[in-house]
Amino acid sequence: MTSAEAANPVRTTQTSVEILRYVADSGGATLMELNDRVSISKGALYNHLSTLVELELLERIDGTYRVDLGVLALGEQARMAIPGFTEIRGTLRNLAMTSGEFATLVKTRDRTPIVAETAAGEMVERHWLSVGQELPFATTAAGT
Repeated sequence: MTSAEAANPVRTTQTSVEILRYVADSGGATLMELNDRVSISKGALYNHLSTLVELELLERIDGTYRVDLGVLALGEQARMAIPGFTEIRGTLRNLAMTSGEFATLVKTRDRTPIVAETAAGEMVERHWLSVGQELPFATTAAGT
């Protein structure tokens, strides 16, 4: 059992997170789209969605559910929990500005690099990575 596996997982929590991730990955989803994706009754799905909206993790606009800004607060708290993050962020931005290139801070979870912060210098035309993105370990220079 890895550290990410629960001994007694709570299916309701897993379902809510599955819904949240699907909405995030798809850029938004309707009740019907989610009903085709999640294997629970439409009533139970609606209850999950209503709860996620009430918790400000999702918002409903014209019948489409999208990730709400409440998710940002959780992500920022996770980043701020990285020891020395504030100082690292400043150093990362300075490195990008000085080099003109792209600089990235990654944190690993179960040997998977996850982008925690990025900074782009003036020579960067396009951002290839986004905060929260998981990366194949072999594609990074982050080390272990």
